[in-house]
Amino acid sequence: MRGTISRVPADGMQGVIANDGGQWSFELERTWQSPGAPMPGQAVEFTTDAQGVVTRVVAVTASQLAAEKLRQATGAAAEWAQGPGKEKLMQATDAAAKWAKGPGREKLGKGFTAIKKAELEAPQIARDGHNFVYGKTTVEFSILTGEVMSSDKYSETHVHGGGGGGYVTTGAFGHVHGSTSPVRISSTVDRTHEFWLRAGDGTEHAVRLAHHDIPLRAGQKVSLISFRSAGASNGWYSALVNHSAGRHWHLFRGQGINKKLGVERYTGMSILIAAGIYLLINTVLVSPLILLFAKMGWMSAAAAMGGISLVAVVLAIAYVIYRFFRRSGRIAKVGARLDEHQEALIREAYAKG
Repeated sequence: MRGTISRVPADGMQGVIANDGGQWSFELERTWQSPGAPMPGQAVEFTTDAQGVVTRVVAVTASQLAAEKLRQATGAAAEWAQGPGKEKLMQATDAAAKWAKGPGREKLGKGFTAIKKAELEAPQIARDGHNFVYGKTTVEFSILTGEVMSSDKYSETHVHGGGGGGYVTTGAFGHVHGSTSPVRISSTVDRTHEFWLRAGDGTEHAVRLAHHDIPLRAGQKVSLISFRSAGASNGWYSALVNHSAGRHWHLFRGQGINKKLGVERYTGMSILIAAGIYLLINTVLVSPLILLFAKMGWMSAAAAMGGISLVAVVLAIAYVIYRFFRRSGRIAKVGARLDEHQEALIREAYAKG
């Protein structure tokens, strides 16, 4: 039988299972046969002997409940499809077919053409002066060269702590148990480098580099390479070239630049397209095929519905996986090309310095 725990065994009292207005008492050690302790409101299956005494109690898992609900929903849908919904399904199928052959034909064609273009044609990568161009997206790079006027560095140490909690409790049969968490202490150091740079035209620029510790001193000649989105007022420094020392440092690599600006990124569009694939299969194929299979006697309507839905789910998941790996490849390629672009700018800065 199926029931719900209304009282958990505790302090020498028996537990109680409620079922269809009736109640059954059970003991924990003698009847409970599931891992973990019983909980109030938990769904269980139980058996009784000829005298009505509970002899076995097993918790109903979440997967069992989900499977039961799915079977109920599938059965109800199949019953509706074979009964009052049969005519509506045929009407919807006819309407969808007319739309696909008529006004929807052009829209479907354009949609599939756009998807095909997005799948097969990756945006072109080009260089426009100092700028990096990826399809319709432009990353503006600039080079600022000047003399270091002053250089200051400072750091801040942040201490973090946690843990140390715990609990002690007494079980149903007087057993005392508990646990404690160890105290954890850690620290992080934030370094900041600030310096003033006088450009060739006499203008002075305050530069602040967080989380970097680059050796600089007054009088040295350096070049700063920065990047930003096209038309943006603010940006980030991506590389520093010390002409006096003949060295350079990367402040951002290609993948970091791409992550900051989202030149190529995961958009979530594949999930929407996958949902569209699933809905298209279910709305266009399910209705006529369920009726056909049921009429021909090949399988029940419920089995047909389940099979077609499974195919739709598999195709949708396969498309999402395909798009994920394809997008990952594009992201890696953009990061590598941004690295190449920045290396070219560093060589240019060395040459002009």
